[in-house]
Amino acid sequence: MPTRQLLESSTRRELLRGAAVIVVAASGVPLLAACAAPATASPTPVAATPTPSPRIPEISLTATDTTFDAPGTLSAGIVRLSLENKGSLTSSLNVLRVREGKTFDEVNANFPRPDAQLSSFSRVFELFGGCTGTPPGQRCSVVLDLAAGTYALLSRASGQSAGIVKQLVVSQASGVSAPEPAADVTVSLKDGIGPAVPATVKAATTWKITNDGQVPHVFQIFRFKPGKTAADLLSFFANPGSGPVPAEVVAGSGVLSPGKHAWFTSELAPGEYVDACTVGGSFTGRNPPADHMNEGEIAKIIVG
Repeated sequence: MPTRQLLESSTRRELLRGAAVIVVAASGVPLLAACAAPATASPTPVAATPTPSPRIPEISLTATDTTFDAPGTLSAGIVRLSLENKGSLTSSLNVLRVREGKTFDEVNANFPRPDAQLSSFSRVFELFGGCTGTPPGQRCSVVLDLAAGTYALLSRASGQSAGIVKQLVVSQASGVSAPEPAADVTVSLKDGIGPAVPATVKAATTWKITNDGQVPHVFQIFRFKPGKTAADLLSFFANPGSGPVPAEVVAGSGVLSPGKHAWFTSELAPGEYVDACTVGGSFTGRNPPADHMNEGEIAKIIVG
């Protein structure tokens, strides 16, 4: 073959070979793309559904002037006690836990006793709060934090020295206890001084009461009768039996031993009220002992 033809043939082969390389390279791009794993979209995170808090269990109790219906067992923890007064007299409720080494019969033997003397029996039981001043036909509600143990529930109608005592057994809770209620006002009870309360409170106010003292105390809101004042209330309790009560209890925590808590909601008309601790005893050596109110445990409450 002539030299020129050989060169042309060789050039053609190189061009074809190069073209083939280009085709393979060009066609390899989509082939590689086709073989590549498809992109995987990240899963959209799903928000965890919050577990709702257990609701506060509510226990209904019914009292008349001479009868008292209450449960015999409960689980420990936060519980709402609702007392309905179906009698003709104002009624109260005290929740008492029997101390270690004591018995329900020993507690029961301490009654009948006036409410003001309950603190003198603290060697026998602890006071976990309750309802005070529930008028006929109305209902009182209080939230308490009950520890396991044997309790005595004391219901008493106004003016009666005797009360009705029921035994209550509180067992250890098997599940998660309900959370404590949200409070608008938190009050600390201390020995011999009036509690600090806001300048004004709402008509509907939820209170958390804690006894930070060394002896039992009670937080109870009094409404004055027409023409009566705090001075009349102090005088009445300093001289029992000196005349008609110048004020009436409209809400409260019940008597609390040191370290105990109670929650309640007051629904009051605008006006002036007073908190007064009527537990008996003296911090100043007064003889005869007065009540805590006359030892300084009193505070004005304005409902706006």
